[in-house]
Amino acid sequence: MGVVEDLSKEFGRISLEEILDDNSELFKGCILCYGISAIFHINLMSKAADVVNGKISHRKFSKRYGLEFNFKNLGFHQRGKLSTMREDGIFIPPQAYSPDLGYPHSNERRVSLFDADQFNVGQFDDINPGLTNMVYYDLTNRIWKPEDFANPEMVRIGLKYSYLFWKGCVKRYRMYPVWAKKYKLKNFNPSEKITKAAEKLIQYYQTLFPEPTYAK
Repeated sequence: MGVVEDLSKEFGRISLEEILDDNSELFKGCILCYGISAIFHINLMSKAADVVNGKISHRKFSKRYGLEFNFKNLGFHQRGKLSTMREDGIFIPPQAYSPDLGYPHSNERRVSLFDADQFNVGQFDDINPGLTNMVYYDLTNRIWKPEDFANPEMVRIGLKYSYLFWKGCVKRYRMYPVWAKKYKLKNFNPSEKITKAAEKLIQYYQTLFPEPTYAK
């Protein structure tokens, strides 16, 4: 059985009711919501290398990933279509499309790109030389344009942001059980099925998207 088939089987055993249970709040928030959004960022910015290298135009790239721009009045600047990851052959848990997670269109979930809200979970205190927190804030304040995906520096910084976003999601998900035990926090007792499926999903994404040197 392949990895994707195994993941499909694992998540096929999990009901939506189990995910919406209070004990599964961490999995829902850090992995299904923020985590999947982070992986969308990583995939998008990795594929943007094709725009930089002239293999595809920025207009075709934007259309390919369902990118929409300039939503400032709605509280975010740009967004993309999650289902395009499946078209790239990447597994997404079917529960991630549930309207009960807060997304109104179950088959057309849109991912807000470089949204300041992502600072709630991203590991953006991991500052490397030449790439400070202010750079990340500037990224989230920027109203992106299709041609930005042809800019190698924007793509490099965007990819770094994407990996820090993902690492923060994983770190929070894995650290919370320690905090819960230490501070005797309630409502944290996820089912074994969810814990097992979550770890397999994390490993799958980390194997699929090893962090490139230029993004570190």
